[in-house]
Amino acid sequence: MAILEHNFLTLPMPVDWEDASQVIALGPEEDGFRPNLVFSSEPVRRGEDSAAFAARQLPQLRDALDYYQVIYEAPAAYGPNQGYLRHHAFRMEQGEVGQLQFYVVLAGRAHTFTFTHLREKFPEALKMGEYLFAQARLNVNDLKDPDQLDTFDF
Repeated sequence: MAILEHNFLTLPMPVDWEDASQVIALGPEEDGFRPNLVFSSEPVRRGEDSAAFAARQLPQLRDALDYYQVIYEAPAAYGPNQGYLRHHAFRMEQGEVGQLQFYVVLAGRAHTFTFTHLREKFPEALKMGEYLFAQARLNVNDLKDPDQLDTFDF
């Protein structure tokens, strides 16, 4: 049985369930918008690295987000994490936003860090997003049992 643990929550889950929780950090409000960092994690395809995972996400982003455009993307490293960075922009209810997505593949999972702010404030906010990425520590070293690795085949 898997156990979902986050802050004050411990939740034993049925055998066929998986943890799909997200961690969300909010910055101070600016012009009615709160910059934010969202962390999520999901299984990768067998043999998939950060760049391949990012490429697989791109069509979904283009389909789901209005006026979507990639600003740049490339391999990147922040703190101890090696991965793939995508800077993109799109329109939402609050207006145009800029976003950094940093993808890190470890232990059979893609760990995605997403930093978002209003597009006009993004050039100054970029350093905050990169700082947060560099501070992140992924504690996956305890996953030694191959049965704990969540890769999948299509």
